[in-house]
Amino acid sequence: MVLGMNNTRATRARDTAKSLLCVTRSFAEGSLVAFAFAFAILLIGMPVVLIIRGLDEGLSWLARSGGEMSALVQALVSVSSVAGGLVLAAVFGGLLVRLFRSRRTFRARVISGGIPRAHAGRQAIGSAA
Repeated sequence: MVLGMNNTRATRARDTAKSLLCVTRSFAEGSLVAFAFAFAILLIGMPVVLIIRGLDEGLSWLARSGGEMSALVQALVSVSSVAGGLVLAAVFGGLLVRLFRSRRTFRARVISGGIPRAHAGRQAIGSAA
């Protein structure tokens, strides 16, 4: 009779293949997350490094225009270019955050059917006339 058959060996083979596939897939997803994290660091860090490098070159050129730079002037140029670069990067990041936040609120008003601020004045002028 078929009802009394023991199929545990075949079930284990299928489970083993399925678990191997799950492990392989999990490893691939983890690798993708690690790659995305490294790419995000590169994407954020590259503009900061370029800003600092440009400030350093510009300040070095200005300091060298008066003659040869001493070690103290070189240290001052280096520290000030790093500090200025970080400040510029923070300001640029803040401006980007404000831009995206304003776009989000504008888009939410448009989707919900609200009147955008730019057109509210025109409608009030039209109804008053």
